[in-house]
Amino acid sequence: MSITEITGMEGEVIATQEIYRFHRKGISPEGQVVGQFEGTGIRPVFAERLRTAGVALPDNLFDEY
Repeated sequence: MSITEITGMEGEVIATQEIYRFHRKGISPEGQVVGQFEGTGIRPVFAERLRTAGVALPDNLFDEY
């Protein structure tokens, strides 16, 4: 499972980049998946547009874990 940004089109192909991926650590005694989303180190294109609009995101928000 991952969180992916759509960055545009290249001809008829949708261009994407993975921003977070889910790192599964195991299964709990109750049968639930245990894990967390981890950054891929890629800063998304939309981050600069948010900054221009006055929304500041922490610099380390997208750091690779």
